[in-house]
Amino acid sequence: MARGTGRAGLKSLCENPALSPLGERVARDGVFISRRGTGEGVPTWIDDLIIRGFQTDSKPPLAAVRASTLPKNMDPFFFQCACHIFLTVYDNPIEGQWGLAANSKTNMSITCTYAHQARNVAPDSVSVARYPDDSLLLGSAKACRRNGLDFYQHCERIAGMVRTRFLWKRAYTVTDPAAIADVLVNHTKSFVKPYVLKRLKALFGDGLLTSDGEVWAHRRRLVQPAFGASRMPKFVDLVRENTEKMVSSWRNGEVRDIYPDLVDLCMKNITQTMFGVYDEELGSIVRALAATCHELVQAVFGMNGLWPFHFPRRLRRQVKKELQDLGRYLDRLIDQRRREPPRDDFLGLMLSAVDAHHPWMDRQAIIDESVTLLLAGHETTASALVWSLYLLARHPQHADALAADLALRLKGEAPSHADLDSLESLRATLDEALRLYPATHRVGRTVKTPVRVGGHMLPVGVDVVMPQWAVHRSARWYREPEAFVPSRWTPAFRKSLPRFAYFPFSGGPRTCVGGQLAWCEGAAILGLLAQRFRFSLCDSTPLLPREGLTLLPAARGLPVRIEHRIATSAYRSPCAGETRVGSPAAL
Repeated sequence: MARGTGRAGLKSLCENPALSPLGERVARDGVFISRRGTGEGVPTWIDDLIIRGFQTDSKPPLAAVRASTLPKNMDPFFFQCACHIFLTVYDNPIEGQWGLAANSKTNMSITCTYAHQARNVAPDSVSVARYPDDSLLLGSAKACRRNGLDFYQHCERIAGMVRTRFLWKRAYTVTDPAAIADVLVNHTKSFVKPYVLKRLKALFGDGLLTSDGEVWAHRRRLVQPAFGASRMPKFVDLVRENTEKMVSSWRNGEVRDIYPDLVDLCMKNITQTMFGVYDEELGSIVRALAATCHELVQAVFGMNGLWPFHFPRRLRRQVKKELQDLGRYLDRLIDQRRREPPRDDFLGLMLSAVDAHHPWMDRQAIIDESVTLLLAGHETTASALVWSLYLLARHPQHADALAADLALRLKGEAPSHADLDSLESLRATLDEALRLYPATHRVGRTVKTPVRVGGHMLPVGVDVVMPQWAVHRSARWYREPEAFVPSRWTPAFRKSLPRFAYFPFSGGPRTCVGGQLAWCEGAAILGLLAQRFRFSLCDSTPLLPREGLTLLPAARGLPVRIEHRIATSAYRSPCAGETRVGSPAAL
């Protein structure tokens, strides 16, 4: 049964002798939507609207409307015609046999069976409903454009699958974990990347983010070893070293915007991992690409993205220039690497594939994958870290508990890769931050071949959006879903969650190729910062999220007051080889 619907309307329906069997079946198997003059696209004189769809041997799918009090002078025939028109607009064109049940002139119900759709719905189907369009021309585009995150949460409260329309484009917002599994795991070959994401090919080319089919599968196999589990210990050591260098410039009691520091830190980590080198020239190129990427995402995922050929000329010039800069830098780096012994990092794997004349691998392919992994790689972790530290600053009791636990276990040192699995409080804090502010806050697909999702057949061309933002904040799976409660992540709670009630790095074959790397990086950095520093917000105004390639602070910054936690003994810096005072070995 659809979430957020009232029981009173269902009870009144079931008490109607003419429709009592229908009411019982709807309550058990179908979809029930109740409106009582809410003004959400339903006429005020309609008391209950029921749309149920399931396949049985005896009954086809059916739509029903019940009005307990009709407008003055509305006769039964007009009521039937009005409901016919309303349901046609509300639930797509409906064909079939119409019947009218009238107990009195002011208490009527109308039903429409549409047997031709019976084959498209399964008995165990996920609840489905239509989002009330706020514009006849634009559909739901205005609501989504106004605040996409609120839009997704509204959809989650309506039903597990909500049918929407953006101009001419039909789409489903899917928040039911079983239906999400159908898209990401069970029927992956029936989907491709969505149209709006493919428009980002202007920047990402045929990289892993935008490609499909054999191109994607081949490149994924080539890139995957660069992010394998065997590389994590060495990577975490690099992260610890770079983090120590970053915090060496922080002063006790200073007010500092730590967001740029975190972005630069994550950028250094990913570039050194991919290319074995980092310098200011490469850093400036990546920063420029990141800024252009955010503008591009805003343009593509905004209203302009719905128009097939509209693309700001200024952005086209920026993308072209910055890709040329990266290409020239990589050309020099490739020439240098060819004069050196082969390495097994990302660039080494790509060069080996080019030299072996693998299909779909050439210089342009190296640039495409470099842009994809450089931008997605550092933005994902930076987003997770900035929201984690923001939440800890807003909830000092959780920050103190985490710091005490880390200090007890790590004695002031940054966590190594071997430490991460045993630090349950650190894992719980990071998981809770990713639940509330997932870096990848939505995943999209487009139907390539007719496919059953959540028990409902979806036609070719329909877009499917699966918003982690809304699923992770669902009251179906989380008590106090809007609250920051790291202690909820007990082993028993983790086991009780459906697979796709929590999926910060997507899932299935196309799960984030660097998801494990991003998690280890975030945990290592957060483990050091939360243990050694106390962060206090400079402004009590809540930090609002902004949709982009990742979920970022709308203010593009996080100014905080930094205080060293009281040290009881000196600790030894693993990067500088010197003894320093100012961070705790124990609290």
